Amino acid sequence: MGSYLITGGLGALGLEVAQQLVADGARHLVLVGRRGPTSEAQRAALAALAEAGATVQVVAADVADAAAVRALIARANALAPLRGIVHAAGVLDDALLADLTPERVARVLRPKVVGAWQLHQQSLGLDLDFFAAFSSVTSLLGNAGQASYGAANGFLDGLMHARRALGLPGLSINWGPWADVGMAAGLREALEQQGLGMIRPAEGRALVATLLQHPTAQVAVLPLLPQRRRAAPAAATGLSATLAMLPEGERVRYLEQQLRRAIATVLGLRDGGAALEPRTRLFDLGLDSLMAVELRNSLQRELGSTLPSTLLFDYPTLEALTPFLVERLALTAAAPILLPPSAPTKTSHPGAIAIVGVGCRFPGGIDSLEAFWQQLLAGFDAIQPMPAARARDIQRVGAEPVAPMRGSFLDGVDGFDAGFFGLAPREVLVMDPAHRLLLETTWQAFEDAGIVPATLFNQEVGVFIGGGTSGYGDLVKERTSGRELYTATGNVA
Repeated sequence: MGSYLITGGLGALGLEVAQQLVADGARHLVLVGRRGPTSEAQRAALAALAEAGATVQVVAADVADAAAVRALIARANALAPLRGIVHAAGVLDDALLADLTPERVARVLRPKVVGAWQLHQQSLGLDLDFFAAFSSVTSLLGNAGQASYGAANGFLDGLMHARRALGLPGLSINWGPWADVGMAAGLREALEQQGLGMIRPAEGRALVATLLQHPTAQVAVLPLLPQRRRAAPAAATGLSATLAMLPEGERVRYLEQQLRRAIATVLGLRDGGAALEPRTRLFDLGLDSLMAVELRNSLQRELGSTLPSTLLFDYPTLEALTPFLVERLALTAAAPILLPPSAPTKTSHPGAIAIVGVGCRFPGGIDSLEAFWQQLLAGFDAIQPMPAARARDIQRVGAEPVAPMRGSFLDGVDGFDAGFFGLAPREVLVMDPAHRLLLETTWQAFEDAGIVPATLFNQEVGVFIGGGTSGYGDLVKERTSGRELYTATGNVA
């Protein structure tokens, strides 16, 4: 007979595990929590374990503290040799990435990550039958607002693989949501809309008994609901009926207000979506594929109209989504979002095109066709000494300095505005300079034509780009040893 240590032992899942271990013959348990039992349900569960013949010690301790973990292991060994560890401790502090702070991240990581590491370190040398970490499918699938929680569970997955590689017992169980107990107990309806089921406690306990004997480092448990044919939404209900009763001039404004509220609900925005910029991409605010399905389903129910499954991918901004739904519901005589193919226009010059805007960058500070033409007439020589700032990395070949180089150089190549183009500074550092120039001159061409780029969203506009490699990607790989995440996205030519 041995003893068993369960962190998070007074939580819903910890008590379920304790119940199963006792049912399988365990008689010595140490249940660890942040505090002692505080509810009638916890006291009743502990009493049931004692009635089943188990000796249960409840200890309030910080599993992220090395000394505390050593004391817990010593306490368990005093009952009987420690034979198994279940690490089920964890806390939630959900937030969108923009709202995360180091303190909030640390609060989530401390019990799971640091706690698991201390249990691993302090139990080295013990003859354990199992070391199980309760992870989550969040580390496999992701979940909105749970970046810290997903990362913490990902660490558990990696640690159990590392233990297996060392010849030690280790199992990470990526649990899906449990029904009635656990952190996701109240999410049944939302999960079912996504095709996900919940693990009933009796099923979960049986799985624990089986998986603790499983000879692998990681197992995911996620019930999937069979697909069910859904009836088409009824017409003219809810929001759709309200819109139909409003004067035509008020419908678009009211629809936009309701869309803002629906988006804010899914994204967890505090202001009800009032500050949402119409041209901001919802995916830039944290919308993921599951949330896109949730929002589409919600709108479909409210509007009583079948909507495409790719709704939020095709119309990812409030500015694009609103007129699409206006047309879909025939609320006004609005023009279609997609421009219909037009008949070929007859011209006396077959193949003629109209140039309505140009963006360009040439050596010598030339950034317009007018400036280019003037310099051409003046016979301007663009061959100049290399700017001092650009010569820093080319002043030596081997150990010998070389003469200053001459060539044609563009001005302002270090002035790229990453935020303006929605790029991360780290991504820009490894982006081929030609890629940056393409973005800048494309925007310049729109400005020269007097066209707001966002107005072309979802329009039939052809884009043709010619590009070639400059060797910049090889330089980045050399400097980063090929380990830079963004290399592929900015150096594809």
